[in-house]
Amino acid sequence: MTTTGFTPLTAEYLALDGTNFSDHVESAELELEADEVDYTNMGSGGWAEKKGGIKAGNLKLVLQQDFAASNIDATLWGAFGSTLTFGVRPTNAAVSSTNPEYTGTALVSKYQPIAGKVGDKAVVTISLPTTGTVSRATS
Repeated sequence: MTTTGFTPLTAEYLALDGTNFSDHVESAELELEADEVDYTNMGSGGWAEKKGGIKAGNLKLVLQQDFAASNIDATLWGAFGSTLTFGVRPTNAAVSSTNPEYTGTALVSKYQPIAGKVGDKAVVTISLPTTGTVSRATS
């Protein structure tokens, strides 16, 4: 059996405010959703009818912390309380139909720059709600 379209996440791409931070990513998840708006009426034949409403997204990241200039801490701290741009794709390869890039703007409303106990690797776990449109490019 041949599996087509299978992409293991081994070299995920992440850019924040135009800087490639792929070498700091432990995990990245972009979750998108649309509100369910109920349009059920007496003509619906006893079945619920739904349409998509307001869309929203959330970018969840686990990053290896880096306090060097222009790195993870500087970028997230600089955007704290405001927004930053993001781009994510399955691999570091060029954008294509099999490696789409999702881009948008996210709000940095919470930031925990330091967490852990003695001997732990310094990581940042952050959840960034999208604001505005999230786009998908294939070229």
